[in-house]
Order: sequence, then structure tokens, then C-alpha cells
Amino acid sequence: MKDRRFADQEADVAIVDLGAAGGVLLRDLAKAGLDVVGIEAGPFWDSAKDFASDELHARTLAWNDTRLSTGPDALQYGSNNSGRGVGGGAVHFTGVFCRFHPSDFKVRTLMLWLKIGLFPMKI
Repeated sequence: MKDRRFADQEADVAIVDLGAAGGVLLRDLAKAGLDVVGIEAGPFWDSAKDFASDELHARTLAWNDTRLSTGPDALQYGSNNSGRGVGGGAVHFTGVFCRFHPSDFKVRTLMLWLKIGLFPMKI
């Protein structure tokens, strides 16, 4: 570990494979006064340029490298569509949270009105 940037430092807590919640947990532990470190495989993504609302592009964010288990009879898992890099599995859907529009909250009511033959004057 002599070539590692922080090899000579110690931490109270290490979280490996941060996922969606690990960073939040690290922040809370650091605020409580602990020295913390998070370890994640892959890059730190820049959401402004690395994410796109495009399924073909999203494949570049997936963990497509061969994965192996450990132990005397190690298994080769192959690739899957979980995200790689900081954020882990939360990366594979590129952080898309569709926002509801006011009309989305009227859909059930409008469908019911159409079903029973009522047509509101103002939709």
C-alpha cells in the first residue's frame, strides 16, 4: 500500500460498497466525530455530463466487468445491470425521478368520470 494516497491514515469506520445510502451514513458518522472512509469500485460520476436520459447510454454506467466470488470454489458471476462507481446500484437508473404534474393527480378522477359518463366542464 505504499503507493496509496491515504495508506498511512487510519479510520474509525470504513464502508465498502456505499450504494445509495452509504454516503449519507458516512456523513452522519463524520458529523458525530468519527474518522470515516468510503470505498467504492469504479469512477465518481459527474451527473451534469455522465448521465443521459437514454437507455443505450445508461449501459456505460453499468457494472459490465466480470465479477468473481471469493473462497476455494470461486464463482464467475459475469455482468449485470447494477451501477458501478460512487452510488452503486442507484446509478443504474441514472437518478431519474419523474416529477408529477398537477394533471397527474386528476387522472383517477377523470377516468372515473369518463367511466360513469360524467364530463366535467373544467379539466
